[in-house]
Amino acid sequence: PGDTVDPRVGLSAVQPVGTPVCTGDPLARVHATTDEAAELAVRAVQRALRIADEAPPARPLVHAVVAAPTAP
Repeated sequence: PGDTVDPRVGLSAVQPVGTPVCTGDPLARVHATTDEAAELAVRAVQRALRIADEAPPARPLVHAVVAAPTAP
């Protein structure tokens, strides 16, 4: 509550987990309203990603289902 969403900022063209990449390949496109905000976002994305020689193990598409409690 209270936070606003700026539709001008965010990520697009994000490579899926396990996608083979080479040096220089874009992993995502950062959209920002200023150069400073773009640099901060790029650094945050770089800290969040890990590049390894092998793809990670497959994970289930659905982690959990959230539903309203049922009456006893």
